[in-house]
Amino acid sequence: MLVWLTEEDLEQLKAIAREKGIGHTTLVRMWVKEKLKEAKRQ
Repeated sequence: MLVWLTEEDLEQLKAIAREKGIGHTTLVRMWVKEKLKEAKRQ
């Protein structure tokens, strides 16, 4: 899957991931999984 982000969004994503001590792609996978679980419950 390819996701296009603005440079600003990508930098923000990387900063959040750094704060959590994980890679930015790992963070995206975590967020997607969380949203999928939420959607399944609805």
